Amino acid sequence: MAVLCVVLNFNQVRGFFVGYLIPITLGVVGGLIPGTNSFAASDLSAYSAREGLAIALSIGGLEMLGYVLIVASTVRYGVYQYKSWWRWGGEWSPTKVMRLRDVRLTRQETLGLLVGILLLIVAACRETAMVANPW
Repeated sequence: MAVLCVVLNFNQVRGFFVGYLIPITLGVVGGLIPGTNSFAASDLSAYSAREGLAIALSIGGLEMLGYVLIVASTVRYGVYQYKSWWRWGGEWSPTKVMRLRDVRLTRQETLGLLVGILLLIVAACRETAMVANPW
């Protein structure tokens, strides 16, 4: 999922980085149904509403922050620019804005990327611990 965020950030549609769609979608889905992105809460009948919300808030927040950091760290590197979201809405072939070889992360971006990946690992470990030791 983290690699998908980075690869999507290489594409822009009218200046909008496509990588932003991942955290936006996760935020909306996570807000509508707590625990949907969690293997620990895949069977919601095993948990009360309070327990399911606790699981969602303790794991989902770390994951979401990790994805936001990964997207924000790579947002400067839009390699391809599209003129439209729809193939039939305009010229579909992208304009190459920069080469993939020219992508170089600064120290701050590298740190943000590493912290984002670390948060995802911590969230996965926490989720595994919650599944192994249920309430």
